[in-house]
Amino acid sequence: MAVKEQEGIEGKKAGGRRHQLSAEERVLAELEARCVELGIRIIYDDLQGDGGLCRVRDRYLVIVNRRVSAGTRVRIINEALKKINAKTRDTAGLKPPVVDNSLIRQQLDQEGKK
Repeated sequence: MAVKEQEGIEGKKAGGRRHQLSAEERVLAELEARCVELGIRIIYDDLQGDGGLCRVRDRYLVIVNRRVSAGTRVRIINEALKKINAKTRDTAGLKPPVVDNSLIRQQLDQEGKK
């Protein structure tokens, strides 16, 4: 399986040139960072579907088709974090912070107005 490494706030294009990240790519970077903080591994690989949440023993994995758009990646990872949040709250009485959909929509709306 191929695992994508996070490149920080700016991405790289072919040839090593840098480009500005779109709003979706910035939200994706924030979600990926949140997963790292929570110890959730994200795996980008070739899949027949879009991907989703997987639990192996006591560890969570988010498996994402590497060919899907940034928007789809945001949706998959955000849904996985919500499921983990609900399961954690049910079993341990804890509620780890998760990116709220309203924050994602707000950031995307702000970028659309620029």
